[in-house]
Formats: sequence, C-alpha cells, structure tokens
Amino acid sequence: GAEIPAPLGIGSLELEDGRVVKGFICEPIGLQGARDITAFGGWRAYLASLK
Repeated sequence: GAEIPAPLGIGSLELEDGRVVKGFICEPIGLQGARDITAFGGWRAYLASLK
C-alpha cells in the first residue's frame, strides 16, 4: 500500500463531541515554521484566501 510520508501519520483524534476517530496527525517537527490556519475554519477556506 501507499505510505504516508513523515511527518504525517494516522492516529486517534478526539472530536469535540467526545468521539474518537482515526485521522491524519502530524509530528511536532512538521509544525516548525508552519502557518496556523485555524482562524480560516478549514483548509478549503485557507486556500480560497490565497486567491
């Protein structure tokens, strides 16, 4: 199967409603120099802001 390249991985995430689901996680090293896009409300909104 296809590998997920570091620093990404699949791990357990706890959602606001308390459910635990599998999803993408990122090792802390991957956050160095990264932009926090939380205020955009999601990846698509962030991409739209770049246009």
